[in-house]
Formats: sequence, structure tokens, C-alpha cells
Amino acid sequence: MAASRVKCDNSDLKAAVEDLRNSGYTNAKISDEIGTRIDSCLYRDHKMSLESFEKLLEIADREINHELVSDDRYGSKEIANFTKNGDLAELCGLILGDGHIQYRSRRNNSRNTSTYFVSITLNKDEEEIIENSGNLLEEVTGLEAKTYKKQGNCVRIVIHSKDAVEKFQEIGLEPGHKTEKQVSIPNWIKKSEKFCRRCVKGLIDTDGSIYNDKRKNRCYKRIIFKNYSEPLLEDFREMCLTLNIKTVDGGPHQVQVSMKDIDKFIKTVNPIKAHTS
Repeated sequence: MAASRVKCDNSDLKAAVEDLRNSGYTNAKISDEIGTRIDSCLYRDHKMSLESFEKLLEIADREINHELVSDDRYGSKEIANFTKNGDLAELCGLILGDGHIQYRSRRNNSRNTSTYFVSITLNKDEEEIIENSGNLLEEVTGLEAKTYKKQGNCVRIVIHSKDAVEKFQEIGLEPGHKTEKQVSIPNWIKKSEKFCRRCVKGLIDTDGSIYNDKRKNRCYKRIIFKNYSEPLLEDFREMCLTLNIKTVDGGPHQVQVSMKDIDKFIKTVNPIKAHTS
């Protein structure tokens, strides 16, 4: 049976969020407090759980007109076929970097159970990347992405959908352990300069590092992509070459952008980490 969810009056919700912003909250902090993405409820008319709504009422300290509606929370909703575009290419980079696709059926206590989800795990301090990742997941799939705190310093963004998992398989992303499977970039991405640029952005914003290396009183900016899939490292090199950006060996399981092409990389790819690191 579909569970009860809360659909907020949009005007009341906007007013409550505006009050919270005026008191020092960001959208990311509100989402963290209530356990659901407030942007999805504000701008995509998504519903929230009763638990999230009660937490919102508590921190907002005001009434919000709402109604209880039925909603499918178990991932059986069918979604449209994915369009191969820049958003999907960037999302593929995010998933291949710090994401996971789960498609598992098992027998438990004489019952067949199945688990289907797509998730991206990020540092909780990377608010802009968290927001961008959730937005891309929702734009591509048309489903609501949930945000959960993990132990330590991490946030996990998840959609539960068998159909979404199957759609990702159709465009070249396989479920399971990425290192064991030695994953790679789908060919449709590598054939397009535009898609390469967006996919590289997703990879760097997850498994990449952009930092200043101080040596002998001089400071050098470095960009490194680290991953334990050798085919993925080779694909990163290939996509950079497509963008006329040179790379060098950065050590075990690492590719480094050539120092003379760092400015070109930042201008061409425009990763979020370049502005927040």
C-alpha cells in the first residue's frame, strides 16, 4: 500500500523557508535538519515524509498548510527513457566517481526480496556539489532524491527505483562494485566533446582534488583524479585529450592534469571544486 506523504501549500512553504533563511539557515542546512531536499519540495512540488514535515514545523516555528496524500515510496514508478545530454553525462561522472548502483534480488526467510537504488556519497561540507548532484538526479530521473546523513563526515543522496536502475544500465552504467568490475565511461559520452566536458566535471567534483601545492616559497595549483578502476583512469585521460588538455601520471591510481593546462582545464570544465577548494 502506498504510504501517506505531506504535500505543503507552496506559498506557506516558501514563507517558512524565507523566515529560516533570514535567521541564518541555508537550503542545504534546512535539508540536513529535516532529512529531505527542501529544493525539491519548493521548486518541483515534491512531497515529504511525515517525519520530515514535523521536523520542519519544529525549526520553522509556524503553521504550514498541507494535505496528506498517497505516494509510492518503493521504487515501482516507471520513468521515461533517459535523454543522452550534458546533464546525463555529468551525472554519469558523479556516479562513476562517488556513486553506487544497487540491483540485487535475494531470498530471505522463504521470501524473495529486491533492492534497487542509485546513490551518490559526498562530504557534508560540499554543499554546492551536494545540491548539484541531487538536482541532476532529479532532473534526469524525474524522481525525488532523498538526502541522508552517514556516520562521519558524509551525506548520501539516494533514489529508490528499479526502473531508474534499469535505465542507467541501458545507457552503460552497471550495478555493483565499481572497482571489482573495473568500470569505464560509456562510449556515447566519449564520442562527444560536450559530453566529455560534463562527464569530466562530474568525475573531478567527486573523485578529484584541486589544491595549492606550496614548494620553495612558490605555490602551484594541482588537479588530480584518483580512482581504482584502470579503465576509468584511461577514459579520463582520453576525454581530457578530446578537450585538448594534457595529463601526466600522478602516481598509483592517479592522473594529474598537466600544470601548463590547469587554467585551460578550469575554464573548459568549470568544476565546482575549482571555486570552493
